[in-house]
Amino acid sequence: METAISVIVPVYRVEKYLPACIDSILNQTFTDFELILVDDGSPDHCPEICDEVARRDARVRVIHQENAGLSAARNAGIKAAHGAWLSFVDADDFLAPDFLATLHDAAVRAGGADCALCGVQLTDEAGQKIGHPLSVADGVCTGRSILETLCRAPEAPYLVAWNKLYRRDVFQTLRYPVGRQNEDTYLAVELFDTVQTVICVSKPMYFYRQRVDSFMHTAVTTRNLDEMWAFEHYFAYFEARGLEALMPDAEKKMFAKLTGVYYRLPKEARQSDVVRQAKKAQWNAAMRLMKQGKLSARALVRTLAFQALPGVYGLRMKR
Repeated sequence: METAISVIVPVYRVEKYLPACIDSILNQTFTDFELILVDDGSPDHCPEICDEVARRDARVRVIHQENAGLSAARNAGIKAAHGAWLSFVDADDFLAPDFLATLHDAAVRAGGADCALCGVQLTDEAGQKIGHPLSVADGVCTGRSILETLCRAPEAPYLVAWNKLYRRDVFQTLRYPVGRQNEDTYLAVELFDTVQTVICVSKPMYFYRQRVDSFMHTAVTTRNLDEMWAFEHYFAYFEARGLEALMPDAEKKMFAKLTGVYYRLPKEARQSDVVRQAKKAQWNAAMRLMKQGKLSARALVRTLAFQALPGVYGLRMKR
């Protein structure tokens, strides 16, 4: 049955936080929505929590699937969605009561908007606010204008899947890449190249819970290089689309993500094939820019220093 908004929540090992997330969605002031809970093979009590909520509220649908990861869970929700608009919420986060109403009203008032997004408030594990909100400027902009700043703007709230409302047609061909950790970042470049008009609402209505046991806050491994590969994808995408002016920013981000992970890895992991492949990718990107006359002298020096003498370059970074 058609509804205004489909809210998609991937669920995996979050039984401590899931009830608060679900309550924040079901208590929205905007009521014309469906909630799709995608149980990604969660081994705790999350499946039972999802089923119980669905029994109590007709707006809730549950998808149970074998564990396939966050991207696959989001993709399953997209496939099942009936809404004219889509919104993604992580199961350990929660929403302000007017999140859906504010973004939906803003998008509808703008006429042809494809996406609306809002500011983000970080919280601790107990849901208490931490620091200042991650804000955006109120206004209307184009997807291309955001695309042009993706490698320079703060990574949230632009690169993440949540804190947004998307016209369903945006995902007619787009899907999140399965098997990647930074799936939001991977897709953002294609997403903002697809949308025409984006509404930005400065009010922080999405509450992102910082958990000490989450992937983003655990020990660094070579899997963290996925974020560097996301920006390598940007570099290749910009090159293929004839957006050469954006390539230096993508390479700069590649270098920052690569070195940010490299120097936090155990020394033996730095010699792994995965790291060598990542270093080669950054080198190749820098050399392509140099051949095009788009690599700055500073970027060339830091690339040569890191690639040839990573130990010495690491000492420089610590100063």
